[in-house]
Amino acid sequence: SYVSFDITNNGATTLSFQAYCGTLGMVNQQIIKTSTGTEFSNFDGYNVLSPLLMEQVDKDWYEGNGNILFGMDNGDDGSAPKGDAIVSTGTVHKILPLINTGVSNPYFPMGSLADIVIRFKLDATDTTFIGPTSVANTAVVISNIV
Repeated sequence: SYVSFDITNNGATTLSFQAYCGTLGMVNQQIIKTSTGTEFSNFDGYNVLSPLLMEQVDKDWYEGNGNILFGMDNGDDGSAPKGDAIVSTGTVHKILPLINTGVSNPYFPMGSLADIVIRFKLDATDTTFIGPTSVANTAVVISNIV
């Protein structure tokens, strides 16, 4: 399972995802609960722990599917590792995998009387992206979330 979305860079300079994080580095906290308030999962530090899990994946995967889907890179081309770039005024389409969540837990209740809500608290753009200067939070717009 995953969340699909577009990311637009409204800043004046090109931004790159953190190399081994990609879109996983965008999410500081993930909360899964019912619409009535019952909490199943509250994962704080998602952007720190999820990339550690992804390090178990074959390194060539980062430059292939990892780059296309999540914006990752492994730096094997000799350059400093940094992820997919978003040029100034450019838009990229990426996904955020629902790993390390209650949803991926086999004991997660598949039926509920209330709707399930997944809430992502995003991290600051300075932490999420690599750029030549400080990146304002307002410079990055996320849209078309599915």
